[in-house]
Amino acid sequence: MRKIISLTVICSLTLSLAACGKSTTDRQNNSSVNVATTGAPEADTTPVSETTEDNSDNNDRDSEETSIEETSTEETSTEKTSTEETSAEKTSTEETSNDDFSYSSLKDTLFSFSSGAGGWCTELFISEDGSFKGNYHDWDFVDPDDEDSKGLMYSCEFEGNFGKLEKVDDLTYKTTINNIEYKNEPDTKEKIDGVSYLYTTAYGLNEAEDIYFYLPGSKVKDLPEDFVTWVNMAIFDYDTETQKDTLDFVGLYNEKPKYGFSSSNYSNDYNANVNNTKELSDSLRKEIQEEELNQAQLNEKAKDLYELWDNQLNDLWAVLLQTLSEDEMQNLKTDEINWINKKEKKLKKIRKKYKGASMAPMQEYMKAADLTENRVYVLLKYLE
Repeated sequence: MRKIISLTVICSLTLSLAACGKSTTDRQNNSSVNVATTGAPEADTTPVSETTEDNSDNNDRDSEETSIEETSTEETSTEKTSTEETSAEKTSTEETSNDDFSYSSLKDTLFSFSSGAGGWCTELFISEDGSFKGNYHDWDFVDPDDEDSKGLMYSCEFEGNFGKLEKVDDLTYKTTINNIEYKNEPDTKEKIDGVSYLYTTAYGLNEAEDIYFYLPGSKVKDLPEDFVTWVNMAIFDYDTETQKDTLDFVGLYNEKPKYGFSSSNYSNDYNANVNNTKELSDSLRKEIQEEELNQAQLNEKAKDLYELWDNQLNDLWAVLLQTLSEDEMQNLKTDEINWINKKEKKLKKIRKKYKGASMAPMQEYMKAADLTENRVYVLLKYLE
């Protein structure tokens, strides 16, 4: 069973990523034509002398005519050289502008594949050489095969390499997965500190053949319907409460199984990232408190608020997996499991208190948002 309430955090609880050997893949080189510009010869601007005598020397006239022809030839040569230089410069500009996307463009970009309702997700970082690493996680409070277990963690820690990028159009590129390796053998299971761990494949990247990257500016109406469905939360405009017309992030689409990843720019300024989330959160809370909304709308706003902090928590956790030592991460995992259990107990009380009431979903989401927001600031301290 896939839980809705903030189980995403556990996402990475099992991940203490052990580096596997990476093979370097070919990168698409952005090429530009360097044009060496040769100065055009200046045309002869010396005026041609006009004769005022009726019986002027024929040799002088012939000399003047020759001078005019030479000047005209020089001017034509100048115009031709100028035209060639302009054409070469235009070609250089066009070739450069058309090939400006590469894996290095994805620095500080975190790709996420999820239902948008919390519970499970796959997160992916891509390096400038096309290598990648990430994790998939899900959580169930009950292990059907072990009644004594504290819960069941679905987990996958992986890394691999994408192939060479191929340009489809100005806003679309495609590639393939050259190889992918797993830290733990898929479909195996073990028990650690009373928690059951079931290892899986990389959900979202499985069954991959062609992988597409859709760049910012891509028109949503022109993108595959399945991709749009998966990233619907990322293309929703909370200000207008409508779907955006174009992407404002890099999308990743696994075409064969029809899985779509959204992405966010995650710089090293983690405080700024959290502050941005806080601003959006304050705006949503103000709408819930001040706008005249019916209960269904309030429930939906509260859900958006929870998902906002749940996604922020997942993003921080993905970064922590890449920065903390193995021992530090293991200690944090233990602490995180304790937090999850305490949070679930508090949410159960909310569900019991408002059981059957139309406002029950709103109350539960609001409580989950409060608890998750507080947890975000706890995790943020690990990155200071």
